[in-house]
Amino acid sequence: MTIKLNPNDAQAYNNRGAAYYNQGKLELAIRDYNKTIKLDPDFADAYYNRGEVQLYLQEWKKAKDDLRTTQDMGINIIDAFHNDHKNIEDFEERNDFKLPANIAAMLAKQ
Repeated sequence: MTIKLNPNDAQAYNNRGAAYYNQGKLELAIRDYNKTIKLDPDFADAYYNRGEVQLYLQEWKKAKDDLRTTQDMGINIIDAFHNDHKNIEDFEERNDFKLPANIAAMLAKQ
C-alpha cells in the first residue's frame, strides 16, 4: 500500500524486501533491495540486506561486494550477521553449504 501511495519511498521497498526474504522469496527480495538502492544509494541497510540474500543464493562476489560496501558505509557487518545468525558454523549447517573463507573471515567475531 505504501509503495502505491509513494513509489519513491526507499524505506518501503527495503521493508517489502525484508518481507520477501522472510518468506523465502529471495529473487523478489533482491529486486526490492535493488530498487531501494536505486532510489537512495546511501541506504546502507539495503546493501547489507541484499548481501545477505546473495549469501543464500551463493552469489559470492555480489555478496562480498555488498558486504564491503555496507562496511565502508559505517555499518558493523559482523554485528548485523550475528544478530541474525548464532555463528558462521550454524549458518553453514542450516544452509548445507560453506561460506568461502574470505567471506567467513569478514563475518567472524574476533
